[in-house]
Amino acid sequence: MSRDIDDRARQAATGLKQAVGSAELTSKPPAAANRSRPLVAVLRPAMIVALLLVGTAVGVAVVRDSSPPVTTIPVVPTTTAMVPTTLAGAIPNDPESAAPTTAYVPPEPSTTVAVDVEAPLLEVTSPEDGAELETKTVAFEGITEPGARVFAGRWEAEVDSSGKWHIVLILNDGANVARFTASDAAGNESVASITVHYVPGEKTTTTTTVKELAEFTAHATFGSCSETPPYDIYYGTGEPGSMVSITSEYGGGTAEVGEEGGWEKKVVFETAPPNTPFLVTITDESGRSAQFEFVHEPA
Repeated sequence: MSRDIDDRARQAATGLKQAVGSAELTSKPPAAANRSRPLVAVLRPAMIVALLLVGTAVGVAVVRDSSPPVTTIPVVPTTTAMVPTTLAGAIPNDPESAAPTTAYVPPEPSTTVAVDVEAPLLEVTSPEDGAELETKTVAFEGITEPGARVFAGRWEAEVDSSGKWHIVLILNDGANVARFTASDAAGNESVASITVHYVPGEKTTTTTTVKELAEFTAHATFGSCSETPPYDIYYGTGEPGSMVSITSEYGGGTAEVGEEGGWEKKVVFETAPPNTPFLVTITDESGRSAQFEFVHEPA
């Protein structure tokens, strides 16, 4: 297209030049001016047309050259996305919560839990309250609630599955108050006590003396020990020639009663845990027994 405009501009310029040349050749001296007026009148419109053509061509060329290049900007189509709304209380993309429904929930039945607040049964059946006894070592017996534990001070009695219990205690001279406590699994406690009197028999003969030594007694020397391994020394009396058994969860031993009715045994508790009291049971061949508490207290 630019080439056509340039050609037309050159043609217009050439035509203008030829028209001007023809005008100069046909122009007359001043004397002949009046006779050449019709020719001048004919040339003027031609010159005007030629100038207009040249100016138009030049103007178009200038506008074409000076116009900035056109930059084509691609149009990106706009897509409107539909954003789903979420109802209050619903979880997005959760089909179960998208359309909440109200279901009838029956009330839960009330549950009543029975709490054991009753103290366990505790009775002393032997010996009788106020009894006078000639033996220093006495077996106390009674009944309690099955599963309960019975203590005489810090010593625990043996309780069978039916609730019968017994424990062997050593009396002092005169009146002795034996106090017992029963504790069940719920922590309820019962207390029972009786008073018995130890009245030593008269030692008039050697036979009586032997009878006194034949009674079973047991004693603990320390009850605790700081050495490692810990130990205790147990001693007492019993039937001469009989055996005394010492047992515990962490050690034990046996001792033979001497001819004079005395016995003694050092027992080492090699596996005893520190600062944890446990029971030591001493029993003779007749089934009479006594219990002691021992604890390892390392320095």
